[in-house]
Amino acid sequence: MMELRQQIDLENFEVQRKKISGKWKSVILWLMLNRPLKFNKIKQLLPKISSRMLSQCLKEMETDGLIYKTDSNNYVHTTIGGEVCDIMILLNKTISKLNTVAA
Repeated sequence: MMELRQQIDLENFEVQRKKISGKWKSVILWLMLNRPLKFNKIKQLLPKISSRMLSQCLKEMETDGLIYKTDSNNYVHTTIGGEVCDIMILLNKTISKLNTVAA
């Protein structure tokens, strides 16, 4: 029974993890930590991402409930997107400690 529960939890984790995986989604969300951003500003901050890829990522993130687009065409993280940002901040701090210990 415990093995089945762990398998279901792992499958659910993998589904949820994919919502912020890939090269750009977590970075885009990170950029929205303190301010709403327009498409062109995100593109300016991430010059290596193509406009097509940025558009696709933003659409997927909207569908997944991480961000939304305002009437003034700004992208803003949702409450849940903000919670994901909080987790990324904690993860960043924790990994920084690992790097300090390893040095």
